Amino acid sequence: MLKFVRAILQNEPISECFGKKINPGADVQDEEDIKAWIKKAAKTTFYTAGSCSMLLKELDGMVDPKLRVYGTENIRVVDLSVLPLHIASHMQTYVYCTI
Repeated sequence: MLKFVRAILQNEPISECFGKKINPGADVQDEEDIKAWIKKAAKTTFYTAGSCSMLLKELDGMVDPKLRVYGTENIRVVDLSVLPLHIASHMQTYVYCTI
């Protein structure tokens, strides 16, 4: 994928938008260097979805449809943790577009 993205970035008009390469640098070229860079640089954000699911209390939900935490007063959860299922896109996009 790194090689593919680099190839795309070398073509007009995209090359005009991105300027010089930053990370990984030009010294990362062969397979072993690429593997080493990925192992060093790749990370997960561990963004949690579903830890406070918006479901019926009887189904072990934590939050009602108005984002109120069951069994509390004046406490709401307004983030991705209310989704009962993971989605097939970038999680933050869903938050910005729907909540």
